Amino acid sequence: MYRSADTAGGYGLALNSDDDLFVVGGDYLQRDKNYPNMARYDVIKNRWKHVKSGDRGLRSAMACNAFACIATGKTGSDISYDQGNTWQPLANPKYDNTGYFTLSASNARFLFAGSEGKVAVLIIPTE
Repeated sequence: MYRSADTAGGYGLALNSDDDLFVVGGDYLQRDKNYPNMARYDVIKNRWKHVKSGDRGLRSAMACNAFACIATGKTGSDISYDQGNTWQPLANPKYDNTGYFTLSASNARFLFAGSEGKVAVLIIPTE
């Protein structure tokens, strides 16, 4: 996890459907810089391990359901279809790939909220 500045650190926590614990974060003054922005807790080794998420800037929230995990931040969002093992950018053509500040998940839906009253709903097909 990137922590080379006083404004850097973890900003969000999430559990996937396997109960693996993740932390997302970065530096809010360097939101679009590339740096490690996600870690998973390794229960066996009792330590945090970097997740290869693409390191595409600050991520302030993460949520998972049985079908996917999403991490988001003002500069963009990333999605994993295998409970956080591999990640790819989540395209948002309506807003030039800008992300959101927070999100939640339930069943096949993800709910997002961001700046200037921006909200979104993403439905992940279950079949």
